[in-house]
Amino acid sequence: MAVRLAVDLGLHLDPEPYVQANLISAEEGMIRKVIWAGVFVHDRMWSLYVGRPVALDDKHITVKFSTQEDNPSRARKYWSPYTDNEGTELPRLVDSIHELSIWNVNLCAHMTAIRENLYPDGITDPKSARQLFQFAIQKGDDLLNWLHSLPTSLAVNDIDKDAYYLPHVLQLHMQYHTIRIITFRPFFASVKTLPGLTTAEIATGRNHCTSSANFMAKLIQTYRRLHSLRRINVQAVHLVFTATLIHVFTACAATDPTRSNNAWKNLELCCQALSELGMAFKSASRALEVIMGIKSDLLRRSKSKIKRQNPWDDIAEDAAPAPSKKRRPTNAESDLIQTHQSPQSQGSFDYGLSFGETDPAFSLFDTAYDDFSLETLFWGGYNNLELPHVPPHDP
Repeated sequence: MAVRLAVDLGLHLDPEPYVQANLISAEEGMIRKVIWAGVFVHDRMWSLYVGRPVALDDKHITVKFSTQEDNPSRARKYWSPYTDNEGTELPRLVDSIHELSIWNVNLCAHMTAIRENLYPDGITDPKSARQLFQFAIQKGDDLLNWLHSLPTSLAVNDIDKDAYYLPHVLQLHMQYHTIRIITFRPFFASVKTLPGLTTAEIATGRNHCTSSANFMAKLIQTYRRLHSLRRINVQAVHLVFTATLIHVFTACAATDPTRSNNAWKNLELCCQALSELGMAFKSASRALEVIMGIKSDLLRRSKSKIKRQNPWDDIAEDAAPAPSKKRRPTNAESDLIQTHQSPQSQGSFDYGLSFGETDPAFSLFDTAYDDFSLETLFWGGYNNLELPHVPPHDP
């Protein structure tokens, strides 16, 4: 409804020609762009969350947001909390809300292409797994360039416990990592379900998801420590839920103890965050129920089929070692444990991996089913939730 009203008012059109023609004032042109920025970000994030097409295609939008259009005459404003914190001494920080809105719009501009290529509504132009993976890699590079181009006022290159971050800056980085997870999540699956891709390429996609999910946990913890989650924007429900999906699968299915233990800690942290968010937003409570259902399903499947061969490996059944009571890691897994313990697996921003065609298989998960997908478990758990009971009406 907000998009339809904004389009009726022409807020999606570039106001600069009208300002130069003295048809509207520069202040009115700026106000129109600010309002459209909020509508645009909300529409793109909500559409990506629920999996629906955007309300207005990019080709119809002519308004431009440049990172260089900062007004030097603008009065500098300092951030202050919305609540009364007289007893708390907070650092005096410049509120970079103007810069943040522009960079947020530029970030959301990537979402349409991601949804249309990786999560299309219909199979009108089918693409191979190779083509989709190449698109994800290119889009991942674009997102990384966006991150490295952020101004100092919006940068969170590493979580410093002694530093103070503004709440909207932390949520902007949560949004970035959520989009990155969604970009590579289609490749967070079994090797057998992605024909045409090598194990090293699938390993790259999984590493992007887990690295962003790990850093998301740090951002959530920092936000909770500095500002609490009681008054965070409702958009955070989607952000936390997306990262929690990665943590629950990694925690229940990772063969590397270091990665599994780290995922369990992050899973607990994210579940606590969803629980706190559930006090204000019912969607967070529902998301937490979905996560608990997925975790129970994963643990049940892994226990019932623990003796089956790992479908994530490309090892033939006749070449696999005889099962024993205590499973020993394969050579490929032993080699990759060192990789998991590298800074790349701890949520750093260097996503350039050095996997080659001759590298061993990324035997991260020891699952017991071939046709696994996060979407299948998610929608299965989501649809199996009990809805409020409504008595039938007599005709």
